[in-house]
This record gives sequence, C-alpha cells and structure tokens, in this order.
Amino acid sequence: CISTTGIKAEVSLQPRTTPYGESYQVNLEDPFLTELQEKIFNPQGVSAYYCGSVADENVFANRLGIPVVSLGPRGGGCHSCDEWVSLKSMDDLVEMYKEIIKLFNS
Repeated sequence: CISTTGIKAEVSLQPRTTPYGESYQVNLEDPFLTELQEKIFNPQGVSAYYCGSVADENVFANRLGIPVVSLGPRGGGCHSCDEWVSLKSMDDLVEMYKEIIKLFNS
C-alpha cells in the first residue's frame, strides 16, 4: 500500500503477546446460513455480502467450527473520520435480530 501512495516509510511486523487475527470465510452451503438466507434475509430483500474477514468472532469459526455471520446497519465511510450509520437501518437491524432469535429459539 505504501508504495502505491508515494509515501516513504518502513513497515515491519512486531511480536505480539496475543495471536494475530485468524482469517475466516463463511461456507455458503452451511445449513445455518442457508436457513437465515431463506427465512430472514430473502423475505426482507436483504442482499448479504460475503467476504474474507479477520475479526474476534473468527476464533469461534476456526477453533470451534461455529459458523459466523456478522450483521450490521447500513452506512458508509467505514473506519474513517467520515463514518456514518443510518438510524433507520439500526431499527431494522434490531427487528432482524429479534426474528433470528425467534427462528432459532425453538
């Protein structure tokens, strides 16, 4: 990244006391994900976006074999000073989580 910006810098990895994050990508054929897609996402017109990720929840995915789905509100400017979140999408997200809990609480 540095070479593409023209910035002169030296970058190196430093040892950490905690492990580096483990990448994980959800299996699109997983029954849990399939059920979410069919019963929650599709009826609400939600288009899921799947990508490789490095996050704390990946420990559950990699070490315990539990599928991980991260749901968030609509917004933009992720991790920048211009980041924003749609308040309406926050309300929608709360309702979606309620539906997911009902679906898997039987």
